Amino acid sequence: MQVNKMLALVLVFCALLFARPTQAAGPGTEPMAAVPAGGKANGIQLQSQTVDVNLSQVDGQVWADTQVWLRLSNPVTDTVAVVLALPGPVNATMAKVISTTLPADIKLSVEDEPQDFQPAEGGGLLVPIEIRGQGNISVRMSYRQVLPENGGLVLFAYPLTASRQWAGTPESMRVTVKFSGALPAEQIIGQAPLADQFDGQSLTWDLAGQKAGEDVWLAFMAPDWWAGFSKARSAAAAPGASAAQQVALSELYQHLASLSRLPFRPDLDFYVRYYPAAVGALQTAIDAAKAAGQPAEEGRIHGLLATLYGQQADRLGDNAGDLYLQLAANEAQMALTSGVDDPALRKLAGDAYRQLATSAATNGEATTAADYLNRLAAIEPSAQTGAGAEQQQATRLQVAAQQIAHGDRESARRTIAEMYGQDAAEVPAAARPLAEQAVLVVKTQPGQRLIRLTLGDFRETVAVGAMLDRAAEAIRSVPGVQVSSATDWLAVTLPYADLAGLTSLEQSIAGALPDDPELALLAAMLKTDQTSLQVDESAYQRQSDYAERANLQTVRETWEGLADHIDRAAQAKQQGAEGQGAAAQLARLQGILWSGDAAAWRALAEASRAEYSVEMPQAGLSQQWVVQAGVARLMAADSIAWRYERILAIGAGGALALALIAFVVWRWA
Repeated sequence: MQVNKMLALVLVFCALLFARPTQAAGPGTEPMAAVPAGGKANGIQLQSQTVDVNLSQVDGQVWADTQVWLRLSNPVTDTVAVVLALPGPVNATMAKVISTTLPADIKLSVEDEPQDFQPAEGGGLLVPIEIRGQGNISVRMSYRQVLPENGGLVLFAYPLTASRQWAGTPESMRVTVKFSGALPAEQIIGQAPLADQFDGQSLTWDLAGQKAGEDVWLAFMAPDWWAGFSKARSAAAAPGASAAQQVALSELYQHLASLSRLPFRPDLDFYVRYYPAAVGALQTAIDAAKAAGQPAEEGRIHGLLATLYGQQADRLGDNAGDLYLQLAANEAQMALTSGVDDPALRKLAGDAYRQLATSAATNGEATTAADYLNRLAAIEPSAQTGAGAEQQQATRLQVAAQQIAHGDRESARRTIAEMYGQDAAEVPAAARPLAEQAVLVVKTQPGQRLIRLTLGDFRETVAVGAMLDRAAEAIRSVPGVQVSSATDWLAVTLPYADLAGLTSLEQSIAGALPDDPELALLAAMLKTDQTSLQVDESAYQRQSDYAERANLQTVRETWEGLADHIDRAAQAKQQGAEGQGAAAQLARLQGILWSGDAAAWRALAEASRAEYSVEMPQAGLSQQWVVQAGVARLMAADSIAWRYERILAIGAGGALALALIAFVVWRWA
């Protein structure tokens, strides 16, 4: 016991030797906890602790009147001396928002006996106490502090984890924070941990049979601020509320959305919580201004809403903010259209359309990017000239490059044509083929020939159908033929009395055909067809010889010639694609597209063919041939048909003659 007393006296003496006053003349902000000095509890156990806090707002400041009660126990038989240290440890989180200024009116009593404070080295206060063997004492402490506030947001904290410095596990611990008036749940912005009880005026945290795992934190809006907010909200909700009242409410929601994240709950994002309400109030304000016939006020609020949308777009960034960029640009444009002359709004809309155009270009959305650029030009005429025109060109070329990278060359071609014209999108008078394959079927039958051209894997349905319709119309000018056409095929029926007449009819059709290169396979067949059929008959057999000459070499020559012409143009573009800038980028893209066009003509030549067949039952002919585009071939078929009826008749006659001779010989014999 004497040793403990001496130890306490030494600690106090050292504290007095190096101490300086720490209590402030004005209101302090630091919460108080009574802990063993230096963390040396000397075996003293904390049985229970209660903290009662009353909050009130006076002259614009929120005060916390706090009373702390500790029940300490000495489990050993000897008296133990221990030194109480105030205000207790402050962790890193608490240190961010609470200054180390002690309240001016701290009181502490042991067993209801007031105690004097001794200043501690480096700040704080010391109170030496003794606890008799196997005895208990009550320590009561009270103080008044002003709570830190920023923009109406008030923070309260109590360092409950400081109690862990005492030995043992408390039987119970409780912290109650009570407000001077009713407390709407919405007024509480954040708390940690979640209170165990809330009765509309106070919050209570209860712990039983365990040590404190975290400090108690509470964030709330100051009563005066919340009263003003509630009044504004009620006014905006009243029937016939004005646009100005809605705007005022939106501004308060915007203030709540701008609150900094809480030090003890950095995961809470107030912008996400209150931003939608701020937007909703402005949208209601627009309706109110429209209903009141206030176009100028309506335009002004559109501008405010555009700014809010722009802020959200900036927060989200990249493509995530594109939706809000669209909303911001639309609202800004409505404000400008209504007569609001605000350079900041014009800049907001212009920047939004530029970003949206670039984003759409990056995603390969050519039409969307072009639409945004057109809107930009509408609000910024300068966008059509100088730097603005250069940006449009750069954006559209970026779109085309992305489309080519994604394998969509036709969209890239359209993108270039929209900006520079069709002659920049394809080699003049040498467009890529409308189809990737041409198949010609020629079927010769007695008295008629059926010809059908089918274009497959076409890229433009309308263009292919129109070309085939033109060809059908031209063929109808030739007398005696039947023609029909559809989206991807053309069919011609040619009647003939003799094959020489058939060849003449084909020559007439060839002369009437349009000169579209996709029709080259049909034209070559019609121009070069030579068909003959020779039939020789004897007493015993009929021999038929069919021959047809097909020369499709001109088809490949036509298509390869187009490919070579386009290739030369593509190479010229690629040679001029050095360097930077829109012109060089355009040349590079043209080189890529045109090289693909040339390859398409060569691929068409490889994939196309003619399928010939002859079906003449009376001549005993049935044969099929396939001739690839670019090939000349003589197709021949023959048939020998025995005249069995004559052979049978002759045989029967011979048998009858033999029988007659035999009969005569028999009779004469």
